[in-house]
Amino acid sequence: MYKYLLLLAILLFTVACTPTSNEEVDQVEVTEVIEETDVVEDVNDEVVGGGPIEELEVEAKEGFSPYQNIAYNYSFLYPDYYYLSAKYQNPDASNMFFEEIVTLYHKDFDGVVQGTPTLTVSVFGNSEGKSLEEWSMDAVNYTNYDSAIGSETVSTQGGYEALKYSIEGLGTFNCFIISNGEFIYQFVAHYEQEGQTVENDLPELIDSVRFY
Repeated sequence: MYKYLLLLAILLFTVACTPTSNEEVDQVEVTEVIEETDVVEDVNDEVVGGGPIEELEVEAKEGFSPYQNIAYNYSFLYPDYYYLSAKYQNPDASNMFFEEIVTLYHKDFDGVVQGTPTLTVSVFGNSEGKSLEEWSMDAVNYTNYDSAIGSETVSTQGGYEALKYSIEGLGTFNCFIISNGEFIYQFVAHYEQEGQTVENDLPELIDSVRFY
């Protein structure tokens, strides 16, 4: 239960760091955590940590918007019915510490309230080149992998190996973890009721992930 609460705290931490403007984040210096705002801003046109989206030639798809970060060499597509907020970056972070947190909030809910379905992408350092399972156990305070349900290794449409599992407690957390180069990418869908669209949106987002 402690680990469930810790995972919830991490998600709440992302809410507390919602950006108050569309100013571009400087990738050279460690950025500050940005204070919470009453309304989540749609920052679909903002690229935090890189140049224009076209620089990575992200494949377009009707009904979806692209997100990319050149500094962390990845991109993905997400449904247009989410607000996207890139809220924290620390390019000088050490292993086991967030390098980036990107959270998507479902627009059908009135602002960011308890129970809002979310998709969260977290980037961690992995300079030691640990395997997915080894890293997930070493970073159990972030992954809760010791409480994993239905853990399995799957292949995405992009051809990447992903560790897939779920966690029950304070809602359901569906998780995918992918390793690429010196980074680990953690993708989590959180929802409180079965049948919410976020449950199916995560696998589709995972299949759109590309590394560069």
